[in-house]
Amino acid sequence: MSKNIPTPNDEEVKELIALYTAKDFSKLETMANAILENKKDHHIVLNILGLSFSAQGEIKKALKFFDESLRIKPDYAVAYNNKANIFLKKKEYTEAINLFKKAYSYDPSNKIKFNLANCYFEKEEYDEAIQMYEEIISTDDKFLEAHKNLGLSYQAKEEYDEALKAFEKILKVDSNNIDAKFNLGNIYLAKNNYEEANNIYNAIINLSNDPRFHYNNGVAYQHRKEYELAINEYKRTTELDQNDLKAFHNMAVCYKGIEDDENALKYLKICQNKDPQSEESNENLANFYLSLSDYSNAITHYKKVLETNPKNLESLSNLGISYLMSNNLDEALNEFQNAFSINTDSFELMRLIGEIYYRKDEIEKAIPLFERSINIEPIDGADRAHYYLGKLYEKKENYEKSLFHFRESEMFEEDIYWKEDYLNILLIFENNKKYIKEIETIYQELEDEGNQSEVFNRAKEYLLNKKV
Repeated sequence: MSKNIPTPNDEEVKELIALYTAKDFSKLETMANAILENKKDHHIVLNILGLSFSAQGEIKKALKFFDESLRIKPDYAVAYNNKANIFLKKKEYTEAINLFKKAYSYDPSNKIKFNLANCYFEKEEYDEAIQMYEEIISTDDKFLEAHKNLGLSYQAKEEYDEALKAFEKILKVDSNNIDAKFNLGNIYLAKNNYEEANNIYNAIINLSNDPRFHYNNGVAYQHRKEYELAINEYKRTTELDQNDLKAFHNMAVCYKGIEDDENALKYLKICQNKDPQSEESNENLANFYLSLSDYSNAITHYKKVLETNPKNLESLSNLGISYLMSNNLDEALNEFQNAFSINTDSFELMRLIGEIYYRKDEIEKAIPLFERSINIEPIDGADRAHYYLGKLYEKKENYEKSLFHFRESEMFEEDIYWKEDYLNILLIFENNKKYIKEIETIYQELEDEGNQSEVFNRAKEYLLNKKV
C-alpha cells in the first residue's frame, strides 16, 4: 500500500519555512516535532529540521534528518541538494558532487545544476564549472548569478576578456547591478588597467559605501603610485571595517612610498596590536624595522614570527641578517644554519654562512660554501661570493686564485674596498708587466675619488718608479 506523501503546500510546512527564514529555530523544532508525532513520515518536515540543525552548525543531527527524509522518499531531490550543501561547506567536494548529481537526476533544474557548477568552482575545476554555467545560460539567459560565476571562473583562469564579457552581459540586463560593476573593476585591476579600475570603483562608491570597493580602489591607486589617494581609500576601508589588516598594512606601504616612516610604522604597529600573534603582521613589522636598521626591534618581531611558525624561511634568514648586522656572529650563524637545514640548496644562505666564517677567520669552512654557491648560481649575487673568495685566497697566500676571484667580482667594482683589495693583489705581481695597465686604471679611479689609502700610496710610488 503506497504512503500518502504530504505536499509542500501544507499550511504547517509554510509556517515552518517562515520560522526557518526568521531563524526562530527553537520554535521551529517544537512545532516540527509536534507535527511528526502525528505524521512521522512527513519527509518535508524532516528536511526542514535538517536545514534548521545545519544552520545551527549541528551537522550530525542535520545529516540524520536528511537521511531519514530520503529513506521515506528516496527520490527527494531537495534533501539530496541540502545534504550536498553540507559537504560543500566542509570542502568534501567529491561527496558533494555525487549528491548534487543525485539531486539533479531527480530534478534536472537549473537551480540544482547551478549548485553542482558552484561545487566544481570551489574545487577549482573551472572548465567543468564553465561548461555547466554556459549550459544554464543557454536555457535561461537572465540567470544573472550564472553569468556572475561564469565571469569569476574565467577570472580564476586569467581569461580576462571572457570574464569581461560575462560581467558586461549582466549589466546589459541590469545596468544598475553594483556587484557586476565591482567584478568588472576587478578584471581591469587584474589586467593592470588601473586607471579604468579606479573609474569603475569611484562610480560604484557613490552608490554603495562598501569597504571592498574602497579597498580595491586603494589597490589600484597604489599601483599607480598615487599614494595619497590610496591612503584615503584605505582609511575609508578601515573606518568601515576596523579589522581589515590588509588595508592597514597597505596604508603603511603607501606611507613608506612617500617616505613617511613615522606613519608607516604607526600602521604596521596597528596591524600587530590588533592580532599580536599574527605571523604576517609580525613579519611585516620586523621587515620594516630591518629596513630602518633597527636590528633590536627586528629581532624581537622575527622571534615572534618563529614562535608561530618555526619554519618560516624568510624570517629565519632575516633574523640571521639582523644578528649579523648587530655583529652577533654566533646567533647569526645559528639562525642561518636553521634556515639552511630547511633549504639546503639555497646559494644565498651558503654565502651568508660563508661570510660569517670569513669574519670568524675560519677560512677552510668559508671557502667551500662560497665555491658551492657559485656552482649553483654563477650569476645572481655571485660577485659578492667571488669577492670573499678573493679575500680568503689572499689570506692563504694563493694570489693567483685571489686575483681570479677579484676579477670575477667585477660587478662589485663600485665598492671602494673592492678597488683597494684588487689593487693590493695586483701590486703583489708588480714585476709582471701585463698587470701595469690594470694598476694604472684602478689607481686613476681612486685618485679621482680622492683616495689616500695605504695601498693607493703604494701604487702611486710603484707607478712613479716605473716612469723613472
